[in-house]
Amino acid sequence: MNKANFKKKVYRKLDSSPLSESISLSSITSTTKPKKIIPSSATKGLREKFKKTFLPLLIDVFELRQMIDNYKSNPSEIIEKTPQQILERLEELQGDIEETQRWCDGVILQIAKGIEEAKEALDEKEESLIKRILRRIKK
Repeated sequence: MNKANFKKKVYRKLDSSPLSESISLSSITSTTKPKKIIPSSATKGLREKFKKTFLPLLIDVFELRQMIDNYKSNPSEIIEKTPQQILERLEELQGDIEETQRWCDGVILQIAKGIEEAKEALDEKEESLIKRILRRIKK
């Protein structure tokens, strides 16, 4: 792919991401323009926060992969980052995301336990209610 044909997209407002402090987006790409993300109609909830965090990461990973592709197609051309720098950044991102995944797995486990406990509590309440009704009927 010729670099002249490649148009880099610009995204803004990534600094509002809840994880922006832990993941430095400025070190991912060397552009000086801020990036822009067009928000969806959903503006509430954890799902939206994750989207605002992970969509820019996916885009940045794509851009890093594009830099590698550009390097492979024309190694003599001046590049923004060396393949070694790109590799280091991708490995750093992978470690960050794997840590995030461990946190998510822990939360999923705790939610599942909470759901199970809530269902048990409801079943016990229903059994108790049925027992009380049967006692009243017997009287």
